[in-house]
Amino acid sequence: MTTRRFWRVRTILLGLLFLVACSPTITPSPLPASPTPTAPGIATSASERISGAAIFEHVQVLSSPEFGGRKAGTPGDRAAAEYIARRFAAAGLEPAGDDGTYFQSFGLPFIDLAQTPQLAILDQDGEVALSFQHRRDFREVLFGSAGPGHAEANAVFVPDVEAIDRAISGQIILIPEEGSRGAADRARQQGAVGLLMVLDEGQSGSLALRSSYIVGALGDQTIPTFHVSRAVAEEIASAAGTSYRELLRGSQLSELPVLLRLSLELQPIREVVTQNVLGLLRGSDPLLSDQVVIVGGHYDHVGIDPDGSLFPGANDNASGTAVVIAVAEHLHALRIQPARSVLFAAWGAEEAGLVGSQHYVDHPLFPLRDTRAFLNLDVVGRGTGDALVVSTDDRELRNLFSEAADELGFEIQLAPGGGGSDHLSFIDRGVAAAHLIWSGYQGSIHVAADIPERIDSAKLEIAARVTEFALRRLALFELAPAEATGGPRFSLGG
Repeated sequence: MTTRRFWRVRTILLGLLFLVACSPTITPSPLPASPTPTAPGIATSASERISGAAIFEHVQVLSSPEFGGRKAGTPGDRAAAEYIARRFAAAGLEPAGDDGTYFQSFGLPFIDLAQTPQLAILDQDGEVALSFQHRRDFREVLFGSAGPGHAEANAVFVPDVEAIDRAISGQIILIPEEGSRGAADRARQQGAVGLLMVLDEGQSGSLALRSSYIVGALGDQTIPTFHVSRAVAEEIASAAGTSYRELLRGSQLSELPVLLRLSLELQPIREVVTQNVLGLLRGSDPLLSDQVVIVGGHYDHVGIDPDGSLFPGANDNASGTAVVIAVAEHLHALRIQPARSVLFAAWGAEEAGLVGSQHYVDHPLFPLRDTRAFLNLDVVGRGTGDALVVSTDDRELRNLFSEAADELGFEIQLAPGGGGSDHLSFIDRGVAAAHLIWSGYQGSIHVAADIPERIDSAKLEIAARVTEFALRRLALFELAPAEATGGPRFSLGG
């Protein structure tokens, strides 16, 4: 989620002509004829305001077990893409993918856990004395030298990264996570066979997170590395006849006579195929229809753990995808004919490193110089805050969303560009972009508890109405006057 920019448009400008240049990479399968699961209906009355309840139905479908957590390259990922394509077709959008389909396909390397990682304290006979629970007590770290491997060795406490250089090779290092930057690389170079980074007590909730497992982030040589809870560190220290509190107080390298087992195994890396889903509402003005405004969000998520635990991804990002679908459906029901074209996009493989949106900007349907703006929706169905956050560095886009706050009466917080979602792919290529996300979303993503029951339909509706407002200005069309929900509330924030 990142930076962006745009402008408020009220008059029709002469535009540059666009070359339709979609570049297929992998032959997609045709759009299936029959939908599964059953799709919710769309608005049928031109006077009907877009409904949070209708958007929520899409969230329920996309985060259902049938789609298996929508990890890029899996059957559930493809099934979700087909569902989105059917909804785009029902909304009257033209196929804008490869070879007359809604799918813009691309390949990427696939990686995942081969089995549930293991962390245990062993007795003197090498038998398991105490086993810890994955995603409650510990979680894997996959980055650089932190990666797959197996280790059985004694533990050694080191107070900081510099102290790793004094550790004896062949040991498993226990280190406070705070200030442990670069610890895995340093530990491997020193000959350590494993690494445990101890989180502060307030960080234990992050142990439930499932990683995205980006192939390019892994080094060639790795050691098994876990984040562990303070309780795990106390158990290890207790088995060695001390306490973790005492180790911290002593703040010096301490060898611990306790045998540990670490195991982290990944599937062999393989190439898979996934796709963006693209549907076009073609502009009606012959001078402007070759210009495009893009509204989109990624539909993929992080899948299923080896033990069968499902990560539904209701907020991340069935919510944003559902808003994209619902806005397309609503404009179709209202029979909107924008002057500029509007491209509706559900990006694939965002969790693998923004791969889908990067593929699009490398192979755009419209030349990027004629792409007027990109609106990115990611995590818009839940949050502890009261504001919809719009991150953009573009002055004109900031003015536009300020106007949305005034006219719609919603609390919109403008923030500097930042974050790590698909808008970055466009910003890096000079396209104005805004990133919409709900405030206080932290803790609600990449966890098994990201379920539809925790989604707030009212937040979905706000995100959709703000998106429609922005499209009205950017693509040059008019909806019925916005119904105010109260006095305007608008804030600038970081």
